[in-house]
Amino acid sequence: MKLFGHPLHVMLIHFPVALLPMDAVLSWLHYWHASVSLGQAAYYAALGGVVTGFVAILSGVLDLLTIPGTNRNTRAEAIIHGLLNGSVVLIYAGLLYKASAQYPDLSSPAMAVLILKTILIITLFGGNYLGGRLVYKHGVGMETKTTGL
Repeated sequence: MKLFGHPLHVMLIHFPVALLPMDAVLSWLHYWHASVSLGQAAYYAALGGVVTGFVAILSGVLDLLTIPGTNRNTRAEAIIHGLLNGSVVLIYAGLLYKASAQYPDLSSPAMAVLILKTILIITLFGGNYLGGRLVYKHGVGMETKTTGL
């Protein structure tokens, strides 16, 4: 899927890739310092990451549908990429839903939640590595043009 000739998925992924790790960092700081403002900042980072993550998932699914069925390795790698990063966004959405019940008086997160968020961020980066391979190695979402040079 393209917007003004540029791959939309590649443009959108930067938001959840930045905001979800920011939530994890702010959540750890909230745990250590018990600052209400850190908890609220973490909440908004997670909210932004989840919302933009769902939009990125949608555009990624549309890109997946453009991969030819004859290119099984690329398609399999794209499915694994989508499952990893989609799972991260879905689990984060569940954590966000749970936190929204406490908002705006967010208590410090439990250690188990912090560990889960850390694992989710590591998983997100692993999925992003696969996404980078899809673009740079397999050319998914890219156009090949001859420049004449």
